[in-house]
Amino acid sequence: MTADKTPHSARKVLKRTLTWSLFCSLASLILLLIPFNSGTILDLVSNCLVATKMWISVILIQIFFICKSVTHSMPGKQQSKVGCLLKYVAVFLAIVTFFCVITILFGAPLTESRAETFHFAVLLSVAGTFPGLMTCGVNLDEWSRLYVLSSPEYGVEVVAYWTSLCSIFGAWLGAFPIPLDWDRPWQVWPISCVLGTLGGYIIGLILSSVHLFIKYYKMARQKHL
Repeated sequence: MTADKTPHSARKVLKRTLTWSLFCSLASLILLLIPFNSGTILDLVSNCLVATKMWISVILIQIFFICKSVTHSMPGKQQSKVGCLLKYVAVFLAIVTFFCVITILFGAPLTESRAETFHFAVLLSVAGTFPGLMTCGVNLDEWSRLYVLSSPEYGVEVVAYWTSLCSIFGAWLGAFPIPLDWDRPWQVWPISCVLGTLGGYIIGLILSSVHLFIKYYKMARQKHL
């Protein structure tokens, strides 16, 4: 009975995380495809500040519920204490500042569109690093294991790994059309980067769902062997 306890707990974590990851994937796709006013997806990001604020809230809620639903079932993982809140906030603000500097170094306007640059940095921080902050805390060894060694252990870490990488990669890809001489309305900074970040985040959720499904299927097969 003791020997089966750990596999059972692992299957429970995988199942819960897979369920939430699939739900968040569908919810994100639906929200992304429903414009505020009329019939095009550009309406959703025509006001970049409104779009980023909305999506920051959506992603924070999704990450909170994914982590909250599985953290108590994960062996060796302790939930965050209230005393660590200031440390988490300080780290997150440092990450936002880092992304602000990086985006400016990569060509974002230094004096113009400062609010857009800041909100994009917050969006990228929430989508790209907040999942890791929720799962690994401020432990550098855990961050190194998850992102440098690419070895997520539990279900929620798989979600953090894929959403972080895909969000950052999507933001990077979204910057390519901006300097091109196409004279399109969606080339205004940082609309394409916001779309790239959101698209990357959704793709990360889908990839993590596939990863979790394969892992859960393998564990289910081993159980019946």
